[in-house]
Amino acid sequence: MGLFGKKHTVVDVAFRALTAPTPDGTRGTYRYLWTLKQRPSVGYRLLVRGGDWELAPVVVVNVEQTKDIRGLKPVERIVTQAEMNAAAKKADDELLSWFRMARKAAGLPVKGRVATKPPGDHPRIPPADGDAKPELADAHGRGWYRIWKRAEERGMPDDEVKAYKDLAYRWFAVRDRGRKAE
Repeated sequence: MGLFGKKHTVVDVAFRALTAPTPDGTRGTYRYLWTLKQRPSVGYRLLVRGGDWELAPVVVVNVEQTKDIRGLKPVERIVTQAEMNAAAKKADDELLSWFRMARKAAGLPVKGRVATKPPGDHPRIPPADGDAKPELADAHGRGWYRIWKRAEERGMPDDEVKAYKDLAYRWFAVRDRGRKAE
């Protein structure tokens, strides 16, 4: 039958961490040949060989049949539920560690040891007090704003959320005073 004789299943995938949401659409995706027994489905989490030939996590965003499979790498395997659970636990542990750092920086009580640098891909925690030029004060305010909003999303205690909100507004006030003085 040859290279173009029968149709093959091809998946469009987006490189994403196991805990990242499935993207909308197929923009910025890569094509891989489906060689596994199980039928593919949008939303499947897979491991494929990336450009460096290392295994990398991806999510399926489209499935189609095609005859032309030239140059396509095969899908390596489906990510197991145990791997998904481990990734979710790690992400949750990192987020809680980051919040512990934020609580300490905000002057809120924290039991036990607190990490000195942000875990994973979390941004650094801005200072809670001091003075800064408007641009830096704005960055500090936006940092506390992100912490405040993440704390709200997470359902953290009201006093903690309020402390982060107050710090965001404090830094925005420093920014605004600095801009008026310029």
